[in-house]
Amino acid sequence: MSPRITEDSFEYDVLDSLLAGLGTTIQHGPEIAPGERDAEREEYSQVILSRRVEDALRRLNPHLPLEALEDALRKVTHL
Repeated sequence: MSPRITEDSFEYDVLDSLLAGLGTTIQHGPEIAPGERDAEREEYSQVILSRRVEDALRRLNPHLPLEALEDALRKVTHL
């Protein structure tokens, strides 16, 4: 009988093989939850992690002026 694949093991395998290969780091939700030392949002209702999006915009578009990057972040976070 083959081992059962759980949602947790599948998620970890996907994150590990795909995202880690792109140079990202994997952090578990409780580590970045509101109130924690490494919190990335003030409350759970904040779906978009703005700092990560801003970092990605800067990394992917180094030629754009600051105003354009801020405008892009505003458009992404306030749909």
